Amino acid sequence: MSDEDRSILNDVLDETANWVTEQIVSSEAELVGWFREQGTNVNEVDRAPFIEAVAPALTTGDLPFSVELYESLQAIPDAG
Repeated sequence: MSDEDRSILNDVLDETANWVTEQIVSSEAELVGWFREQGTNVNEVDRAPFIEAVAPALTTGDLPFSVELYESLQAIPDAG
């Protein structure tokens, strides 16, 4: 595959991944609304305390993934 074709493919894959993510976030938001309409209590979870509590264990370097990978994953914007 040529570099140009690889670049085009990567662009299409990125666009598709973003579109799919948007669709999932939208569907989940609609589902939350539907549950609330049905009278179901939907809890909003604050993930920050959990993330703060486990971060030290995930950045020790003792795991099968690097600290850099962890930091890269943390840099991904929250879909919510």
